Amino acid sequence: MILEEVETREDLVVFIKQLELEVASRECNWGNTTLEDYLEAMSAWINDMGGLYSNLKIDIKNEPMWRTFARILRAATIYE
Repeated sequence: MILEEVETREDLVVFIKQLELEVASRECNWGNTTLEDYLEAMSAWINDMGGLYSNLKIDIKNEPMWRTFARILRAATIYE
């Protein structure tokens, strides 16, 4: 499931399961593979996400809540 398809809680569950499989695979290309690095990146991305949303013309008030959470989880895999 791609990020833009996440609309519901159930979609988010599927998305998170896919992230779990990614990080467990030998071909994992995440920049943040430890929990500490992942959580640090997540907090940094949430802090900076306003700029991305502004650049992409995404109104955070209108984006489905579950997709926003999925976007945060995905971004934390590589954000520095």
